[in-house]
Amino acid sequence: MMDNPYVIEFPICPQFFSGRKKELNIFSKRLEETVTSDPPSPHNIAIVGDWGIGKTSLLNKCLETASDRNCFICKITLTPEKCRNFEVFVYNTIDEIHSTVWDSSLPTKIKEDISRWKIQSFTLMGLKLERTERVTHSSSTQFKSSLIALWKTISRVPAALIMYDDFHYLANNYPDGLYDLRGVFQELREFNCRYMLIVTGSMDMFSNIRGISEPLMRFFEHLELTSFTLIETIEAIEKPLKTKGANLVFDKNVVGAIYNKSLGHPYFVMFFAHDLFEHKQEGIIDLKLFNSVYDKIFEHLSASRFIKDYAIASDKEKEILLKLNKEEGVIPEVKNVRILLKRLVSKKLVVKTGRGKYKLYHPLFKEYLRRIK
Repeated sequence: MMDNPYVIEFPICPQFFSGRKKELNIFSKRLEETVTSDPPSPHNIAIVGDWGIGKTSLLNKCLETASDRNCFICKITLTPEKCRNFEVFVYNTIDEIHSTVWDSSLPTKIKEDISRWKIQSFTLMGLKLERTERVTHSSSTQFKSSLIALWKTISRVPAALIMYDDFHYLANNYPDGLYDLRGVFQELREFNCRYMLIVTGSMDMFSNIRGISEPLMRFFEHLELTSFTLIETIEAIEKPLKTKGANLVFDKNVVGAIYNKSLGHPYFVMFFAHDLFEHKQEGIIDLKLFNSVYDKIFEHLSASRFIKDYAIASDKEKEILLKLNKEEGVIPEVKNVRILLKRLVSKKLVVKTGRGKYKLYHPLFKEYLRRIK
């Protein structure tokens, strides 16, 4: 029995990656410019979008592309704990770079140099090897010095890519850190360093920062991910099967039904494909099968997503959700409705579509609310 090629718990593997040709083209061009520009003019990219839209999957595909160019790449998955302040952020970055080098195929001499570089970097910053927050020098200045020293150690590579996944944690927890990071990476080019900064984050990770400056917005080229087109949905469903050599075909009417139900949202597309594969691994998945197992798939989807979505809403917010489900677009007549709607928007359960206009974040969530009434 073949393993299910549709993974819903993790980002999709680069070998199964589909769609996003425009975004990958932009990344490839910016990488080429970073590698070949004279003097060095590295580019920085922010991949933004809502949950489940494929930000990390695209980041991993970019990582694969850069690996094919023999670039040095360090990918760091951020957490709120790693972003308490800029010193802790830098500590984790240096630590991750060290681990990346030691896990790589770089020569032992470079690995030994990197170990000394790590110790020296922490010493310069006033950070001992344990996670202390005592700082005796400007962390941004010393971070820049550390990256310059790193580049001298690995300078035979075409470029060095620092990738931060879930960058919104830094933007939310320590917004000033964005300015510190911008200052560091802007100055690195003056020392002929070819560092490319790639980050992923929520759609609003910059707009939520009060008083954010235009230079900081322009520091990143934004790749805003939206739902798949129908053609991308077809590719996303077919490519894993072809790659795995599965003797299974999704009837075009089923793909159309998945697209209509999911509106091309990658997470929901993968969820339907995953569960349909669980019901049939060979032959043709037709509309009759899709309709016969739809309720079971929706029950699984509700348990995986919608029950948790509904649970994070307060009782008053649930009242708003149910009223919006009944009359979408109409502001419910509830006490403190504006405040409640603002909270629901921040929880990603409701989307503001215009002045005084709101809707539930996805029709499938709307269907869930209709079913639990």
